[in-house]
Amino acid sequence: MSYIAADAVVAMGGYKTTCEILSVGKPAVVVPRIKPSREQCIRAENLANLGVLAAIQNDLTLDILLRSLLQQL
Repeated sequence: MSYIAADAVVAMGGYKTTCEILSVGKPAVVVPRIKPSREQCIRAENLANLGVLAAIQNDLTLDILLRSLLQQL
């Protein structure tokens, strides 16, 4: 069993990372890698559409990250 001693998670959207986030049930903001493939973007977008996490896919700024994170808490 995984254990994360955090109130929320900010991470990229790799397969293993996303599975870990889902397994611990913590609020999350995912900032997927765009290149070389769109795999992380597709995963993050689908999970965001389901309301499981927040995804930032472009124009990452501190303000956008902070707002997205606060909305997850």
